Amino acid sequence: MKNFFLFIIIFIFCLSVGNANSKIVILPFEDLSKDINGINFEIPTLIAQSLADNNITVITPKEVLPFLAENRIRWVGWLDRITAIKLARKYQASLIMVGTVTENNKNTSSSSLGITVQLIRPKDYSIVWAKTIVSSSKEEVSFLALKKVDYHIIKYEVIHNLIASLPIRVKKSIYEPPEVQISEAFISPRRIKGNEKVTCAVRLDISGPPPKEVYFFYQDRKIKAQRKDSLYIASWKAPKKEGRYFINMELYWPDLGLKKKIFLSDFRVDNTPPTLGLKLSKGKNINGKLAFNKYIYCIPKLKHPEPIARWLFEVIDKKSKKILFKEDRPGQLPKKFVWRGKDRQGYLLPSGLYVIRLKVWDLAGNIAQAQTEVLFVRNPPQINLLAEKRSDDKILLKLNFSKHLLPIDYIRLEIWDDEGNLLKEVNINGEDLEKKKNILFQVKKSKSIFYSLEARDIIGNKKIIKNFPLSTVLIQAKKENKKKEKENIWIEDF
Repeated sequence: MKNFFLFIIIFIFCLSVGNANSKIVILPFEDLSKDINGINFEIPTLIAQSLADNNITVITPKEVLPFLAENRIRWVGWLDRITAIKLARKYQASLIMVGTVTENNKNTSSSSLGITVQLIRPKDYSIVWAKTIVSSSKEEVSFLALKKVDYHIIKYEVIHNLIASLPIRVKKSIYEPPEVQISEAFISPRRIKGNEKVTCAVRLDISGPPPKEVYFFYQDRKIKAQRKDSLYIASWKAPKKEGRYFINMELYWPDLGLKKKIFLSDFRVDNTPPTLGLKLSKGKNINGKLAFNKYIYCIPKLKHPEPIARWLFEVIDKKSKKILFKEDRPGQLPKKFVWRGKDRQGYLLPSGLYVIRLKVWDLAGNIAQAQTEVLFVRNPPQINLLAEKRSDDKILLKLNFSKHLLPIDYIRLEIWDDEGNLLKEVNINGEDLEKKKNILFQVKKSKSIFYSLEARDIIGNKKIIKNFPLSTVLIQAKKENKKKEKENIWIEDF
């Protein structure tokens, strides 16, 4: 019956510690250098501190004292099975460290320290590791004997060697990967063309010792990161193939046999320029070119919308190839550009042919361009009147058109005498200009003749003259041409 209850206790303990945290209970060490009942707290406390510094959760000898007193345990060099189970269950630990100080000489002339340590796994009551370390000042000689080896140095050397000698299989069972938090991370650029350089940097907050090795990897590529304080940096060439690539980070503690994998971010390889179009409005199509006289709308169109890093809008003189106006900014494209026929200083440009060009850069640096020609005309049509006075008191007016960049839409001409009588009214559409270039009208005894003229091209540029005296010019022109039998007089349109 007693064995049955013992089996039940062990079974229940196994269930309870199966999910226990990876803690080590460190008991006070037996100290043979004192007497048969000697106890040492200093050495196991230092061991506990060293393990805690290496991210191992420990229960210190001081914390175990209440349990030892409650269970009346006076000899700490070893534990029986039942006591080990109780101890592990109380502190939710997976291992118990017991030890013996076999030699402890603090003499300044000949210091020495020897310890024997064992790790007991209560779950199956087995010794998973044991180690004996002895060191003496007589055996330790510093470089060129320049440094005196005392007990303090011996003590920390023994503890360091003890911790370093823990095998990987034991470390795996007691070391937990430190908690890792990414405080800062950046990948530049996030969009990139194939074969260009990608840089990744991560700043880590770690609860325990930093990893010995950190790698960034995507697909089957693995790149080792260089450490600068708490920052880990690596660079590599992006793959040629377009697509989205996910970056993970792996942290290694080789001496502990631990690793941790963290998803980091992604980057995209983009080798295709945007498909860009440029639509113009607020003008009139003349032989495939848009003509305007005040302003024109330039509306950019992306066939496949995507983020844009930068854009450049330019107006270029077609003949000289000189850039007369430009505007460039980072960020997304505006919905439209408005050009008012002015240069960068805000001065109106002369009438003529201009090239409107738009360039865009996507986030990967791919460039797309669209351009078109426009005709900017801001001057009205220039019309001259050739007046021929005939012998029958009639005047023949001939319309002469100066070279204009646009077709004329209509002309309206009115001839008046000084008494307010309308002598002639002519309305000519652009299509009839060649047919109605000559205008004949009768002159009475009026001394003065006036005319009003309005001419407009097809985009709205207007030339307007009102009540301009015609007879005075004719008389003056006659005096200047006395030798001519027939008076031919040009009247400029002001």
